[in-house]
Order: sequence, then C-alpha cells, then structure tokens
Amino acid sequence: MDGGIKAWKGLVVEGVPETGIAYFSSGRSAADFILLSWLLEEGTRSFYGEIKGNYADQKAGMLMEALVEAEENHKRTLEELHESLTGLAFDAAILPAKLADRVMEGGVSVGEALAWTEGRKLREVLEFALSLEAISYDRYVEMSRLVIDEGAKRVFGMLSKEEKKHLEKLTDLFDDELSG
Repeated sequence: MDGGIKAWKGLVVEGVPETGIAYFSSGRSAADFILLSWLLEEGTRSFYGEIKGNYADQKAGMLMEALVEAEENHKRTLEELHESLTGLAFDAAILPAKLADRVMEGGVSVGEALAWTEGRKLREVLEFALSLEAISYDRYVEMSRLVIDEGAKRVFGMLSKEEKKHLEKLTDLFDDELSG
C-alpha cells in the first residue's frame, strides 16, 4: 500500500446519515424527556418542511405537508404535557442550550440530513424518513415504559401510535415508488 490512505483514489462509502435514539437515558426526568422530544419533533418538522417541494410527485408533497402538521401537533401535545407535569408554561427558552442546534428524530442534524437529500431520488429519501419515524416510534414506546406519571404514559403511548401511522403512510408511498 504505497502512500496509504492519503494516496487513495478509490471508492468512498456513501450512505444515509447515521441515526440512533439520541439524548435519552433512563436517568432523565419526564420533563427532560418532553423537552428533548420537543426538540426532535421541531427538527423533524423543519426537515419535512424544507424537502416537501423538492420532488414533483404530488402525493409525496402532500404527505410531507401532512407530516409537517403532524410534527406541529406533536409539539403542541408535548407543550401541554410539560405544562401539566411541571406547572410551568412551556417556553422554548427552557430548552437545553447545548441542544439548540437543529436535531431531528433519529438524532440526526437537520443540516446534515438536508445536505444528504440533495440530488437523491424520492425512494432514497423515503427510506431515510422511514428509519427516522421507526426510531421515533421506538423512542415513544420506550418513554411510555420509563415515565411514572400516568398522564405522561398515555401521551407517549398516543405519540407512539401516531408515529406508527406515519410509518404506514411512508411505507405506502415507498411501495408506490417501488412499483412505479
């Protein structure tokens, strides 16, 4: 191997941005879970909002718009849950400063995800969105198990069901892309 890695002029691996269940640990409070979830919902809303016009497929655009609205609804639900658990009005200023960068479901930077989508086919973006929604679904199922407050359990259970619906809609559109 003359020259080692610096001399390499071969192929490079390209894949979707790495995802995972970010920022959540069992030692966090229900209020922390809510704040972190709100940040991830906002990041995902922003992502869907910015890519919704990138594809000529009208069905895809309508689905992305519906997902933007769903993420907004999730944020409102989390705001209400935060207020009911803490007695404090929700204010974005209470969000952890170190997490102020736009991060979306799956723990992916919104900027990184948007950069990755440039020039990608709709099918690839749908695969990525499916992975994000699956991670979000898993996160809410896990959070519904971790929190003690029954109201929070119900909210996280409801959010997991909504994320499952997102998965179903994205899967339908993905199947349409594969067959078309």
